[in-house]
Amino acid sequence: MVHQMMDLHIHSVYSDGNAHIEDIVRHASRIRLKIIAITDHCSKTYTYVGGRMLNPDVAMERAEVISEVNSRYNNIVVLNGIESDIDGGIVVFPRGLKKDFFDLVIGSIHKSVSAKVWYQWSLSAIRSGNIDVLGHPFSYVRENIPFEMVEEVLIELADHNVAFELNMSYGLPPEDVLLLCKEYDVPVSVGSDAHSLFNVGMVDAGFSVAKKFGLRIIRPQKRY
Repeated sequence: MVHQMMDLHIHSVYSDGNAHIEDIVRHASRIRLKIIAITDHCSKTYTYVGGRMLNPDVAMERAEVISEVNSRYNNIVVLNGIESDIDGGIVVFPRGLKKDFFDLVIGSIHKSVSAKVWYQWSLSAIRSGNIDVLGHPFSYVRENIPFEMVEEVLIELADHNVAFELNMSYGLPPEDVLLLCKEYDVPVSVGSDAHSLFNVGMVDAGFSVAKKFGLRIIRPQKRY
Protein backbone atom coordinates (compact mmCIF):
# COMPACT_ATOMS: atom_id res chain seq x y z
CA MET A 1 0.00 0.00 0.00
CA VAL A 2 1.28 3.48 -0.84
CA HIS A 3 1.58 5.36 2.43
CA GLN A 4 4.05 8.13 1.72
CA MET A 5 3.00 11.73 1.51
CA MET A 6 4.74 13.10 -1.60
CA ASP A 7 5.63 12.27 -5.18
CA LEU A 8 7.73 15.07 -6.65
CA HIS A 9 8.33 13.77 -10.18
CA ILE A 10 5.30 13.03 -12.39
CA HIS A 11 4.81 13.46 -16.15
CA SER A 12 1.51 14.25 -17.85
CA VAL A 13 0.24 14.47 -21.41
CA TYR A 14 1.99 17.84 -21.62
CA SER A 15 5.18 15.87 -22.30
CA ASP A 16 5.60 12.09 -22.53
CA GLY A 17 3.18 10.96 -19.84
CA ASN A 18 -0.04 9.23 -20.82
CA ALA A 19 -2.37 10.67 -18.18
CA HIS A 20 -4.18 13.98 -17.96
CA ILE A 21 -3.50 16.18 -14.93
CA GLU A 22 -7.04 15.82 -13.61
CA ASP A 23 -6.67 12.03 -13.64
CA ILE A 24 -3.27 12.20 -11.95
CA VAL A 25 -4.61 14.40 -9.17
CA ARG A 26 -7.71 12.24 -8.66
CA HIS A 27 -5.55 9.12 -8.40
CA ALA A 28 -2.99 10.78 -6.12
CA SER A 29 -5.77 12.04 -3.86
CA ARG A 30 -7.29 8.57 -3.72
CA ILE A 31 -4.00 7.02 -2.55
CA ARG A 32 -3.63 9.81 0.02
CA LEU A 33 -0.65 11.67 -1.31
CA LYS A 34 -0.51 15.18 0.13
CA ILE A 35 1.90 16.86 -2.29
CA ILE A 36 2.60 16.01 -5.91
CA ALA A 37 4.60 17.82 -8.57
CA ILE A 38 3.68 17.74 -12.26
CA THR A 39 7.14 17.91 -13.82
CA ASP A 40 6.85 17.67 -17.58
CA HIS A 41 9.97 17.65 -19.74
CA CYS A 42 11.29 20.84 -21.30
CA SER A 43 13.89 20.04 -23.94
CA LYS A 44 15.41 21.62 -27.03
CA THR A 45 17.14 18.39 -28.04
CA TYR A 46 14.37 15.83 -27.59
CA THR A 47 11.48 17.91 -28.88
CA TYR A 48 9.26 14.86 -29.36
CA VAL A 49 9.39 14.49 -25.56
CA GLY A 50 9.81 18.01 -24.19
CA GLY A 51 9.24 20.32 -27.12
CA ARG A 52 5.71 21.37 -26.18
CA MET A 53 6.87 22.91 -22.93
CA LEU A 54 9.29 25.19 -24.78
CA ASN A 55 6.20 27.14 -25.82
CA PRO A 56 5.34 29.62 -23.03
CA ASP A 57 1.67 29.54 -24.02
CA VAL A 58 1.61 25.79 -23.35
CA ALA A 59 3.43 26.24 -20.03
CA MET A 60 0.93 28.91 -18.97
CA GLU A 61 -2.02 26.81 -20.07
CA ARG A 62 -0.73 23.90 -18.01
CA ALA A 63 -0.22 26.21 -15.01
CA GLU A 64 -3.86 27.28 -15.29
CA VAL A 65 -4.97 23.63 -15.34
CA ILE A 66 -2.92 22.97 -12.20
CA SER A 67 -4.33 26.06 -10.50
CA GLU A 68 -7.86 24.97 -11.34
CA VAL A 69 -7.46 21.47 -9.90
CA ASN A 70 -5.85 22.94 -6.79
CA SER A 71 -8.99 25.01 -6.28
CA ARG A 72 -11.14 21.87 -6.29
CA TYR A 73 -9.02 19.40 -4.30
CA ASN A 74 -8.49 20.58 -0.74
CA ASN A 75 -6.71 17.44 0.46
CA ILE A 76 -3.71 17.65 -1.87
CA VAL A 77 -1.27 20.29 -3.12
CA VAL A 78 -0.39 20.10 -6.80
CA LEU A 79 2.86 21.84 -7.70
CA ASN A 80 3.52 23.47 -11.02
CA GLY A 81 6.84 21.77 -11.69
CA ILE A 82 9.10 21.13 -14.64
CA GLU A 83 11.89 18.74 -15.57
CA SER A 84 14.26 20.97 -17.48
CA ASP A 85 17.09 19.55 -19.53
CA ILE A 86 20.61 20.43 -18.45
CA ASP A 87 22.24 20.85 -21.84
CA GLY A 88 25.76 22.21 -22.09
CA GLY A 89 25.42 23.18 -18.44
CA ILE A 90 22.44 25.43 -19.29
CA VAL A 91 19.02 24.82 -17.73
CA VAL A 92 16.34 24.82 -20.45
CA PHE A 93 13.12 26.75 -19.73
CA PRO A 94 10.09 27.66 -21.84
CA ARG A 95 10.91 30.70 -23.95
CA GLY A 96 10.69 33.88 -21.87
CA LEU A 97 9.95 32.10 -18.59
CA LYS A 98 12.27 31.64 -15.65
CA LYS A 99 12.57 29.52 -12.54
CA ASP A 100 10.20 31.69 -10.52
CA PHE A 101 7.29 30.72 -12.80
CA PHE A 102 7.48 27.18 -11.37
CA ASP A 103 7.03 25.75 -7.90
CA LEU A 104 9.70 23.08 -8.42
CA VAL A 105 12.43 22.79 -11.04
CA ILE A 106 14.15 19.47 -11.60
CA GLY A 107 17.27 19.79 -13.73
CA SER A 108 18.26 16.57 -15.50
CA ILE A 109 20.84 15.45 -18.02
CA HIS A 110 19.26 13.34 -20.76
CA LYS A 111 22.28 12.86 -23.02
CA SER A 112 24.91 10.14 -22.77
CA VAL A 113 27.92 11.98 -21.34
CA SER A 114 31.38 11.32 -19.95
CA ALA A 115 32.08 11.65 -16.24
CA LYS A 116 33.89 14.94 -16.86
CA VAL A 117 30.98 16.43 -18.80
CA TRP A 118 28.51 15.22 -16.16
CA TYR A 119 30.61 16.89 -13.49
CA GLN A 120 30.91 20.18 -15.39
CA TRP A 121 27.26 20.37 -16.44
CA SER A 122 25.99 19.42 -12.97
CA LEU A 123 28.11 22.06 -11.25
CA SER A 124 27.04 24.69 -13.78
CA ALA A 125 23.35 23.96 -13.23
CA ILE A 126 23.65 23.86 -9.45
CA ARG A 127 25.58 27.12 -9.28
CA SER A 128 23.21 28.87 -11.69
CA GLY A 129 20.47 29.03 -9.08
CA ASN A 130 18.00 27.71 -11.67
CA ILE A 131 17.22 24.28 -10.23
CA ASP A 132 15.73 22.96 -7.01
CA VAL A 133 16.54 19.30 -7.66
CA LEU A 134 19.28 17.46 -9.58
CA GLY A 135 17.27 14.78 -11.35
CA HIS A 136 18.30 11.09 -11.59
CA PRO A 137 21.91 12.26 -11.14
CA PHE A 138 24.01 9.39 -12.54
CA SER A 139 21.67 7.86 -15.07
CA TYR A 140 23.17 9.07 -18.35
CA VAL A 141 26.87 8.84 -17.48
CA ARG A 142 28.53 6.24 -19.69
CA GLU A 143 31.49 5.50 -17.41
CA ASN A 144 32.34 5.27 -13.75
CA ILE A 145 32.45 8.67 -12.07
CA PRO A 146 35.54 9.32 -9.92
CA PHE A 147 34.63 9.51 -6.24
CA GLU A 148 36.12 13.00 -5.94
CA MET A 149 33.77 14.34 -8.63
CA VAL A 150 30.72 12.83 -6.94
CA GLU A 151 31.78 14.25 -3.60
CA GLU A 152 32.30 17.76 -4.99
CA VAL A 153 28.88 17.74 -6.69
CA LEU A 154 27.25 16.64 -3.44
CA ILE A 155 29.03 19.41 -1.52
CA GLU A 156 27.78 21.95 -4.09
CA LEU A 157 24.24 20.60 -3.72
CA ALA A 158 24.43 21.11 0.03
CA ASP A 159 25.97 24.58 -0.29
CA HIS A 160 23.24 25.73 -2.71
CA ASN A 161 20.40 23.85 -0.96
CA VAL A 162 19.63 21.90 -4.14
CA ALA A 163 18.22 18.42 -3.62
CA PHE A 164 19.68 15.13 -4.82
CA GLU A 165 16.87 13.10 -6.36
CA LEU A 166 15.99 9.60 -5.23
CA ASN A 167 14.33 8.56 -8.48
CA MET A 168 12.33 5.35 -8.35
CA SER A 169 12.43 4.75 -12.10
CA TYR A 170 16.24 4.85 -12.34
CA GLY A 171 17.09 3.08 -9.11
CA LEU A 172 18.65 4.19 -5.86
CA PRO A 173 22.27 5.37 -5.60
CA PRO A 174 24.96 3.22 -3.95
CA GLU A 175 25.36 3.27 -0.21
CA ASP A 176 28.55 5.34 -0.25
CA VAL A 177 26.67 8.16 -2.00
CA LEU A 178 23.85 8.01 0.55
CA LEU A 179 26.40 8.19 3.36
CA LEU A 180 27.93 11.29 1.78
CA CYS A 181 24.47 12.85 1.50
CA LYS A 182 24.08 12.32 5.22
CA GLU A 183 27.59 13.59 6.02
CA TYR A 184 27.16 16.83 4.06
CA ASP A 185 23.45 17.27 4.88
CA VAL A 186 22.44 17.17 1.21
CA PRO A 187 18.67 17.56 0.88
CA VAL A 188 16.91 14.82 -1.07
CA SER A 189 13.80 14.74 -3.23
CA VAL A 190 11.77 11.58 -3.77
CA GLY A 191 9.88 10.99 -7.00
CA SER A 192 8.40 8.12 -8.95
CA ASP A 193 9.21 9.66 -12.36
CA ALA A 194 5.79 8.29 -13.29
CA HIS A 195 4.68 8.37 -16.91
CA SER A 196 1.44 6.50 -16.21
CA LEU A 197 -1.14 6.47 -13.44
CA PHE A 198 0.04 3.05 -12.30
CA ASN A 199 3.39 4.45 -11.14
CA VAL A 200 2.14 7.62 -9.44
CA GLY A 201 2.98 7.36 -5.75
CA MET A 202 5.43 4.48 -6.11
CA VAL A 203 7.91 6.14 -3.78
CA ASP A 204 8.06 3.85 -0.74
CA ALA A 205 11.59 2.61 -1.41
CA GLY A 206 12.93 6.14 -1.63
CA PHE A 207 11.34 7.21 1.63
CA SER A 208 12.54 4.03 3.35
CA VAL A 209 16.14 4.65 2.28
CA ALA A 210 15.95 8.31 3.29
CA LYS A 211 14.73 7.27 6.73
CA LYS A 212 17.37 4.54 7.06
CA PHE A 213 20.22 6.96 6.32
CA GLY A 214 18.70 9.91 8.16
CA LEU A 215 18.46 12.09 5.05
CA ARG A 216 16.70 15.45 4.92
CA ILE A 217 13.70 15.22 2.58
CA ILE A 218 12.48 18.42 0.96
CA ARG A 219 8.84 19.35 1.27
CA PRO A 220 8.22 22.09 -1.31
CA GLN A 221 5.17 24.31 -1.38
CA LYS A 222 3.62 26.54 -3.98
CA ARG A 223 5.64 29.70 -4.56
CA TYR A 224 2.51 31.85 -4.86
